[in-house]
Amino acid sequence: MALTSSLTAVAAYDYGPYLQSGSDTRIAVSWRTKDDTNSKVCYGTTQNLGKCIDQANDTDDHTVILNDLTPDTKYYYSINGDDGEITSSKLNFVTSPIMGTSTPVRVWVIGDSGIEGSAGEDVRDAYLADSSDHTDIMLMLGDNAYQKGKEDDYEDAMFDQYADVLSQTVVWPVLGNHDEDLSLYKDMFHLPKNAEIGGVASHSEQYYSFNYANIHFIALDSEHASRSSSGDMFEWLKEDLKQVTADWTIAYWHHAPYSKGKHDSDSSRGGQAEDMREHALPILEGAGVDLVLSGHDHTYQRSFLIDGHYNDAKTFDKNVHLIDGSSGQLGYHKSTLGPAPHEGTVYVVTGTASKFSSGPFDFDHPAHYKNIGRVLGSVVIEVDGATMDVKFIDDDGDTHDNFSIIKGGDSSGTVKRVAESHNGSSSLEPKLTVASSD
Repeated sequence: MALTSSLTAVAAYDYGPYLQSGSDTRIAVSWRTKDDTNSKVCYGTTQNLGKCIDQANDTDDHTVILNDLTPDTKYYYSINGDDGEITSSKLNFVTSPIMGTSTPVRVWVIGDSGIEGSAGEDVRDAYLADSSDHTDIMLMLGDNAYQKGKEDDYEDAMFDQYADVLSQTVVWPVLGNHDEDLSLYKDMFHLPKNAEIGGVASHSEQYYSFNYANIHFIALDSEHASRSSSGDMFEWLKEDLKQVTADWTIAYWHHAPYSKGKHDSDSSRGGQAEDMREHALPILEGAGVDLVLSGHDHTYQRSFLIDGHYNDAKTFDKNVHLIDGSSGQLGYHKSTLGPAPHEGTVYVVTGTASKFSSGPFDFDHPAHYKNIGRVLGSVVIEVDGATMDVKFIDDDGDTHDNFSIIKGGDSSGTVKRVAESHNGSSSLEPKLTVASSD
């Protein structure tokens, strides 16, 4: 259901509220006021609210953490600032299910969303029209605020443009190359560096992990953190993956490891794509990651179910790296429900939430099944038990790509490498679509 009026209209509020680091028992409510004031949040399971936390901290940068919440429960809340209270039935959230619970989960993924204007608004409204259910998780894939990630850029492109969603759904961002102000990013976002939401403590808000229901999410920093194979981020990643017991693992960062759109993953300007492909992917695939999401390229590109390709595109060998060469529309099958090494991963590039590149594009990466240029859109992920459904919808709400991953049910315990579609016809040639978008 589309949400209409902005929640940021009260003059003395710069932006917010926005929700962060939510779990089954806690959530952080943040907002910014124009003048220093106390930080007060009232909340409850009815619109009468009932319980309040009032921090006499005299600040313009507010974050109040609500603890001792009940899992999988809808709460209403209000915030107080120097211009009085903001309260609305729209100010609500649903706490996460108990970690490990298998329940339907809906995830909205936007990449390179950092431009305020009609393009981003159309992508947002198309998603909201498509979504009749609550959005459980919002992932942002970097370049969240053009041009240089200053506070005014975030206010316009993120906090105003997505105000209604951010007041109801916890946001989980990663850094892009345009998110240049690292200290502002760390002040603005309160991310689980101490394993507050599961996983292993990273001790950094630049990369972190969290659990939601039966999914483990891993957020990496392909721009500012060390991408050395022995650096802190990848050493942490190894330890984090050792403890994963969730049915599903999803990883995301900004620079796509496989891309042949405007940006070529074999010749990225700072080596980010190559480093992530060479250093992150072996760790992730060795621990059974199911889906990897990236932005940076202002196109949509999507791989087959693949494994083990860590070098340039020209080295891709379908007899070695291809697990399933079908479209995935009838499902890529993985034999193990839960983490298992090298059963295959799907890679998605979606950097079109507020802009698209005009081309021309090579779109000739052999790992890719689908390539779409000159289109605005976002990705929707729905996980229900042993099935994950993923689709790319444009700014009109039309679906341009969809695939599923289905886990478990193979009594042999092995994964068969196939190079044909489910109806037996070959589908190894990458599909190219150039869609017009006004």
